[in-house]
Amino acid sequence: MKLRNVWILLTVAASFAMAALGTAQGMSEKEFHDSVAKAVALFTESNDVPGATASFEALYKERPEDVDVLAWLGFLYVKAEKYQESVPLLEKANSKRANDPAILNNLGNGYLGIGNLQKSYESFAKVASLDPKMFDAWYNLAVIHMRRKEYPKSIEAGLKAADLRPSDPFTQVNLGACYEAQKQYAQAASRYARASDLRRESRPFARNAGFAYANAGSTKEAIVYLERAYASDSDDTELIVALGNAYLKAGRKADAGRLYEQAVKRMPDNSRLWYNVACVRRDSGDTAGAVEAFKRSLDIDPMDLQAMHSIGLLQYEMGDYEAAKTSFSKLNGLKPGNREAKLNLAAACAKTKDYETAIEIWKEVVRAEPNNVPVRTWLAQSLWVTGEEDNALYHYREVLKQDPKNSAAHMGIGVDLLQRDKLAEAEKELRLAVQLDRSSAVAWNNLSSVLARLNRVPEAIKAAEQAVKLDPNFKEAQEQLQRLRGL
Repeated sequence: MKLRNVWILLTVAASFAMAALGTAQGMSEKEFHDSVAKAVALFTESNDVPGATASFEALYKERPEDVDVLAWLGFLYVKAEKYQESVPLLEKANSKRANDPAILNNLGNGYLGIGNLQKSYESFAKVASLDPKMFDAWYNLAVIHMRRKEYPKSIEAGLKAADLRPSDPFTQVNLGACYEAQKQYAQAASRYARASDLRRESRPFARNAGFAYANAGSTKEAIVYLERAYASDSDDTELIVALGNAYLKAGRKADAGRLYEQAVKRMPDNSRLWYNVACVRRDSGDTAGAVEAFKRSLDIDPMDLQAMHSIGLLQYEMGDYEAAKTSFSKLNGLKPGNREAKLNLAAACAKTKDYETAIEIWKEVVRAEPNNVPVRTWLAQSLWVTGEEDNALYHYREVLKQDPKNSAAHMGIGVDLLQRDKLAEAEKELRLAVQLDRSSAVAWNNLSSVLARLNRVPEAIKAAEQAVKLDPNFKEAQEQLQRLRGL
């Protein structure tokens, strides 16, 4: 928040009215007037604040009651942030020249500098009433309200200041800050953006606009201003992350990944940043790198359930079922009532042949959700593997009541019929299974087995060939095909 001071315009008549006092103190009126003019010029023409201050301090000793000297010296003290020294001088100047907007405005700044918000407010309010078109008064009133966290009033005053001087970037920034404090991010972003467009070289203005647009959900605009800020300061880690997030939302994963990788080197202890790195690596196909990044995230924050879930899924996809089981087991322990955590743990347990745990979880789910066909199917398959064939058949039949076209259920019933030497019925079920899911290598291999038992070797070979084609690493199908070709 940048306060505004106002230059004091000399009133020549007032100076000449002190001629008698000037002569009495050894300086002619002309000499005094010339000295004041030179002191003013040091500031207005040369911007020599120390020189102007020293000159007015000398003039103050010469004429301590001169209103222009009091006003100018008070103004210069405010500018130098010597607020304690400025206030008495400006108070005296105000008592001698009441209702002078410039003196009152600088007095308000002096009061603000010493922490007297009430008197500061009164001074600025007086200025605004005397001269409603005085930009500085409305600007400073907005600052006072902002310091008091009176954001609606600050916005009201700030809008008046902005109307009087639309090209002032600081007014726009202060308005943006007030809107942002009220979580009105779209309005905040608009004001910050105006400030940045007025002063494109200002990194903070662009940064504020970018963050506000991001909070408002305006990703395209956020990228424009975050890139502008990044162009002038590529070492701002928070900015790098924000731009990376915006790129990710815009679907620019490669750009997001580049920035996340850059940021994580500077913030290696930030678990959420490692999580973002992991997600981008995963989506770009770098599965091993993603797992490593998820591990780094969990090393920093072992309670990060999102990272725990994500690494478990990746481990499962990679075929590292033991690791996935460990991850999902931890997650299930932390979220015992979470359905997804339980189902993922059950799937990993089944893959590691821990059928007992998988069956227990799936039974619990089926009891709660009797119409859950996928879970009931998985339960039936695991029951079959563990020798509980009758229970498995019961669940397969329940599945078919709800989903008559369920390939897995038809295959399970077909295999049971095959084992019972009910070959014709088995063929019917297994043919239905492959018709419903022509991508199931297991179903094709089972159909090959029943056809072989029926002595229809050429058909059995074709079915086995299809199984191997679908899954070249399917050992049982390879052995079946080799055996059939040897007949």
